[in-house]
Amino acid sequence: MESILNFRLNFYSMRMVLNSMRMERLKILKAFLEALRRSTGFNFNVNRFDHRLKLQKLVYIAKSLGVPKLEYDFNLYLRGPYSPELADDYYNLGEGAEISEDEVKAFLSNEAFHRFVELVNGEDGTWLEIAATLIDLKKVVDDLVRRELVEGDKEEILINQTLNRKPFAYRKYVKEVLDKLKLHQAI
Repeated sequence: MESILNFRLNFYSMRMVLNSMRMERLKILKAFLEALRRSTGFNFNVNRFDHRLKLQKLVYIAKSLGVPKLEYDFNLYLRGPYSPELADDYYNLGEGAEISEDEVKAFLSNEAFHRFVELVNGEDGTWLEIAATLIDLKKVVDDLVRRELVEGDKEEILINQTLNRKPFAYRKYVKEVLDKLKLHQAI
């Protein structure tokens, strides 16, 4: 009987810790969204698919540039990097606690956040999808070249891999996105 009680207490404690971590993630996401709104004018609406897609790519790019506290894991999906955990969080934004001005200012005063905003401000969902895919595939291409599984110019391999996954895109456009990523040291 005592072991069952201990199990239930441990289970309850674990649920409380996980819930607390989730609430903290929601607060961070809210602060990021508010900083993003102030910096770019992007006013996230969870009911719009294009906004959800855009937010997935924005968080991925921000995280890759070193913007702190965005602790989401991403996998490459059809429309680029995607985090199911992030999706759960943005559908539950109404549940999280209120954010303070200091939490928003933590993003607004962060150098990596400034570099991120400079890179993505004014870019549309297609640009973000291609940019996030390029950033993700760069790691794969670097690994393939390092392991000598592919040969050739890394940039051409990266562009070709991106075009394989984004057949709607034109080579010239993918190259332009790649050049901007390189200019902003995002890749």
